[in-house]
Amino acid sequence: MMLNKTRMALLWAEKELELDSYCVGEDHPDYATELDMVQKLRKAVENSESVDSSVMEWFEPPSSTDDPCAIM
Repeated sequence: MMLNKTRMALLWAEKELELDSYCVGEDHPDYATELDMVQKLRKAVENSESVDSSVMEWFEPPSSTDDPCAIM
């Protein structure tokens, strides 16, 4: 069951990476971070391993104090 959730997380991360390649470009720092997360997720899925803790932290929603965007 956990592998299915990891596969779904990989699917969403790949979609986000694709979207960011169009929106911010592959030279943007966020793109490099997302690419690293996708690669870690892909490795976990392919090898049936547990997901790296950095990936789990990446999926956490940002706290309101860390978010530089302001909604008006």
